[in-house]
Amino acid sequence: MIISFAGPFAEAIAKGSQSRRDKRWNALFSSGAAEDYRQAEAVLADYKEASKRRYGLRHFEELAWDLALKQRSAIGALASSLQNQLSLEYDQAYEIASPLLKP
Repeated sequence: MIISFAGPFAEAIAKGSQSRRDKRWNALFSSGAAEDYRQAEAVLADYKEASKRRYGLRHFEELAWDLALKQRSAIGALASSLQNQLSLEYDQAYEIASPLLKP
């Protein structure tokens, strides 16, 4: 579920969204994340059944939002490279992002 939200939230941050409250709407309407939300909801149902935990989508949204904020510089570097190349191989992406990743 975090993966489903990470891309749209990274894009929302790149477009200037700073508010936790507005992140969902920015992701849905600015980044086209409706399919990502549908996938997350499907996974959440299976997760609840398998784990017996009661976390909702907002819990995973917060985890993804925190991850996207924390790794903002690495995400920005990848986005910049993708504007020039349209796609990156794993090794290229790793070379760009790894020096910028925060533990």
